[in-house]
Amino acid sequence: MEFEKKIPFKIFPSIGFKNSSFQLHAFQNNITLELFKENEKINTFYPKTNNPIIITELKEPGDYIAKCFINGEIFSQTLKVEDLLRWGSSTFKKAFVFDNIDYSFYLMKDRMIIYDEIKKTFYLENKLSPSEICKIDNKHLLFITHKGIGESKRSNFAVFSLENFSIISELVDNFIEIYYDVKSNFLLVFEKKSNSIKCFDFNKNLKLIPILTYENILSYVKNDSKNYLLIKQLENVVFVNCNTNKSFFYPLNDNTLIDNNGNLLEKNDSNFYLSNPIQGKDKKKVDITLNLNIEENLNYLFHIGNSFKSNDEDNDFEERVQRIVNNHNECISSNISYQKFYLNNSDDKISIENTKHEIIFMRNKIMIFEIHSIKKLLHIKYNIVNGDISKKPDFTIINTYKLIDLLNPNNNFIRNNYCTGIELLNEDFLIIRYFGKCEIFCDGDLLEIPNNVIKTKVVDLPILNKSYLLINKDKEFQLFSSNDSSKYLIQGKSIYNTPYISKHKTIWYSNSENDKINGFSLLNEKNVSFNGDHFSIYNFHEYYFINSIKQIFDPSTGTLKNTLIGNLVSFSNSFEKIISRRNEDLYLTIINPSNNLVSTQEIKIEEDLYKESYLSPDGKFMIFRRKDNSYVIYDVQKETEQVFICDNFIRFNSNNQIEVANSEPRNIKIIDPETFETISYGQSDLYEFQSPDGKLFVESRTPKKLYINLLDNLEIDQITFLKLEKLINENNESFFNQNKDKLLQIGVENNSSIFKNRHKIISYRQFIKIGIVGTDVKLDIEIPNNTWFYNYAAFSFDNKYLSIVGNTTSSSSNGMILIIKINFDNTKNLISEEDRFLSYLPKNATWTCAFSRKGVFATYDSNPDTYIINCNDNLFNKASQLHSMKDYDLRNLLINFYKIENVALIRGKNFLTFSPSGNYMALSEQGYDPLSFGGFGHQESETVHILNVKNNKIIDSFYFHGEVVDSNNRKKVKFVSFSEDETKLLSLGNDGVIYFRNLKLHL
Repeated sequence: MEFEKKIPFKIFPSIGFKNSSFQLHAFQNNITLELFKENEKINTFYPKTNNPIIITELKEPGDYIAKCFINGEIFSQTLKVEDLLRWGSSTFKKAFVFDNIDYSFYLMKDRMIIYDEIKKTFYLENKLSPSEICKIDNKHLLFITHKGIGESKRSNFAVFSLENFSIISELVDNFIEIYYDVKSNFLLVFEKKSNSIKCFDFNKNLKLIPILTYENILSYVKNDSKNYLLIKQLENVVFVNCNTNKSFFYPLNDNTLIDNNGNLLEKNDSNFYLSNPIQGKDKKKVDITLNLNIEENLNYLFHIGNSFKSNDEDNDFEERVQRIVNNHNECISSNISYQKFYLNNSDDKISIENTKHEIIFMRNKIMIFEIHSIKKLLHIKYNIVNGDISKKPDFTIINTYKLIDLLNPNNNFIRNNYCTGIELLNEDFLIIRYFGKCEIFCDGDLLEIPNNVIKTKVVDLPILNKSYLLINKDKEFQLFSSNDSSKYLIQGKSIYNTPYISKHKTIWYSNSENDKINGFSLLNEKNVSFNGDHFSIYNFHEYYFINSIKQIFDPSTGTLKNTLIGNLVSFSNSFEKIISRRNEDLYLTIINPSNNLVSTQEIKIEEDLYKESYLSPDGKFMIFRRKDNSYVIYDVQKETEQVFICDNFIRFNSNNQIEVANSEPRNIKIIDPETFETISYGQSDLYEFQSPDGKLFVESRTPKKLYINLLDNLEIDQITFLKLEKLINENNESFFNQNKDKLLQIGVENNSSIFKNRHKIISYRQFIKIGIVGTDVKLDIEIPNNTWFYNYAAFSFDNKYLSIVGNTTSSSSNGMILIIKINFDNTKNLISEEDRFLSYLPKNATWTCAFSRKGVFATYDSNPDTYIINCNDNLFNKASQLHSMKDYDLRNLLINFYKIENVALIRGKNFLTFSPSGNYMALSEQGYDPLSFGGFGHQESETVHILNVKNNKIIDSFYFHGEVVDSNNRKKVKFVSFSEDETKLLSLGNDGVIYFRNLKLHL
């Protein structure tokens, strides 16, 4: 491993902002430090080890270099000042502490604070806030940063040196973490870009240079219980034992079958050979006399060669069935929507037989589960929908099962014909399921358990070459060993650490509701000595458990490790260091192992959070609202800020003046932001959704519902509607008799068909009101009755369009986009609806929406995907693709082509706001499953993108935010805004941090 020189100084943070303060820390005395910008020396410092120097003069953005000379050797550090202003401390995320490292690490959402436990001082680094920090050795840490969820989860990795407080190597790309072991320092990742798996060993090098790379990956599977990795390449299968870091290659062909435990079955002519390269089991011959036809969809099999699959199926069976169905004709009743007819012609009663096998490699046996199926055609089903008749076959399937041991194939472990299937738990236990009961199979023994078993759990102990089965039944549990499943080892009432038994290797339980806690070690199958009491409540976690008086115990041995203040945040492996939190306060507790003395100190991290941010149109002033609800106004040109007292800031108006409201929301005053003098008082018509010019409004978010009895063509109240709905859902006979004549007129011939015709009997309509500000003029706008709720409404700048977005009540929960073309005569105070465009194109609920000054509409759904629509006459053309195509087909076309007619799709991004000109749009990635990953660095940041609306291309991106862009639902604002000349952008993250940046969009 390369030798690293410890630096004599460090300036924190390495990356700052135009309003940042920097701290110069010296790690040895008698040094002279010179600071340069573009080869020009701007200052000289003489730091001392016990006295950090505060540097505040780095106001110009760009790179700076700090240098010092010691014994003829130069030491340097590069600093970067971003062209940004930042306010706010961000919110606490998590902390990390380690044995034999004199630093603890406190992660905010967008930065990292390092606490020097010896000097009692803090070091700040921006743009570092990984998901996890792991110890490599006493001088190096591994930062792991995750982005995305589920199958889309990606990870970045960086080695951080405590010798120079910087990243010395990193992986920043599209990586999937497969396996990382802290003890062995062994890392496996899949790189999607190169379609390869890379192996890293930090014991050999810290440069994140792979010691081994597997190319051309077709698939891979990780066996978590045994720490095995199986890799399928174009020509090989690679067996990787993550416990020993050893790998084995084997040719991939049609004569091999491999399970996830590494068992390899080879077929050579009529002979079979079994081996396990990972477990070191040599090849041995096994006798298999069955004509195997292996079931393909078995999740415990990694590879099934074609020679293990049978091709003797009757391929023309389906064709013969279809001919019989087509030739079958019956006289059916038009009043019955579903009818089934028995096939009288014996020649039509055709059948097909099939035998499938599941091969199960258990620890000491090879088991075969055989499923013999007979599929018979006995009936034809007729369906009538709206007068259209359809026919399809109705099969009867009879299955018989066998579970046999290859060494003793005459012994069937399936006891009767009521078997419903099997479930493989692990290589020691499998469940045979019957109607009304289950049986556990283990090494040839059968253990019967009733059908009221709540659940079973298997605990694997590969190091002891055995496993355990935990069965919960009748509010009790029993524990069985694979070494002897004929009798249970322990039983009791409650288990406290069920999710973590494999990790703890100890079961913590009680024998009765009031009994004290007991421990049973799986390593030696003996009771654990633990002085528990009857009154404590124990909370178990992956690496520890805590009692009611905040004592921390080792979950394997029950040994007392430490005592806690508040809630546990982080701990070292030995628990000699812990970080805890009580309310908002953090504490570091350290036990000195030499004398067992305990010291606790409060870790005071500054909290300065913001709730709202506003930018004046000219970009000269900003107003922030702090967490304590006080307001601050910032003068951009003077770079000064002062407290601004008001009850409720409303907005900057078009004249760059401040509008505030005090006790009565409609009574406002207008204030000059430079002099703070009140210019005028007045009243404001404040509505939840208002047009940009303030002339139109939407009255309420709650739609008005109109309930209608269609039989009588009468409006009814909600209670009457619900009563009728209940009768209709029940196909009520008395309801039919009372309304028989009216029902017959609409095609309802009997009470059994009432429900399917409910849309002809009752209905309801939903309306929202829009109006003209300052008048009594209002207009009902009908919205679809499948609207579950609408989230947002917006008017276009020219008041020609109103948009409404929301969610539907359909099972698919599609998002809704409704754009109303309106006629508004401002001089005559007239308003009417001219046309409408309705689409359920978004796959999920749509949230906010807006129009640009150029008449472009945008909204986003929960994916997140942003939909951009050009509002013109073609949008309302009923002959266009937008109206003629199904939403599903149109969505798929948009995914492939991004734009069709008036609609464009931006995948994986959510709309924030338009720029004043409408030429640009701000986007973010605050949905549930972001799509862009590569290069996101070592901070779980949320991104703000700038999109050119003309070509739908992202032209700039900002990665500083530690959380999503914040919003205020009550005020209907998202806290991101452009200045009027589009040279500045202000944004507020949900972690309370504000960024103000210069834009260069017009260059």
